Amino acid sequence: MVSSSFKGRNTATLACDVDQGQLVKVVAQFLKKGGKVQSPAHHDFAKTSHGKELPPRNPDWFLHRMASILRHLYYRKTIGVGAFRRVYGGRKNYGSAREHTVLGGQGVIRRGLQQLEALGYVEKHEDGGRKITSSGCKVLDRMAVQIDKAPQQ
Repeated sequence: MVSSSFKGRNTATLACDVDQGQLVKVVAQFLKKGGKVQSPAHHDFAKTSHGKELPPRNPDWFLHRMASILRHLYYRKTIGVGAFRRVYGGRKNYGSAREHTVLGGQGVIRRGLQQLEALGYVEKHEDGGRKITSSGCKVLDRMAVQIDKAPQQ
């Protein structure tokens, strides 16, 4: 976990100051509650990579992927679909043969970025790829404050 380097009088909680797994869950709930995100028609049986055998078990997996994409953009500032494919890729099991690294599914990533773009959290960068907008950063920072103020268990 990376912590913010600003330690002045007005210390605010930023997205980099909280648990990242919790942040993704809270942002996914926020996107679901907003009701503006539409999952792809095939999300019930779509796999996230051709290296996977089964689709995700969580019915809200697309929202979690979108929240994760937004979190990655918060840190890397400019990133394209190809780089996200490497981030969400993994190992493919070929049985008794060696495993190979495979890329993540680009359709899921592209549709997630398009939905985030429609919400105004992401915009296209002039050099290619996508970048996070100030409203996208505000959403992540606001969710981080909620996580920080929540009672610890």
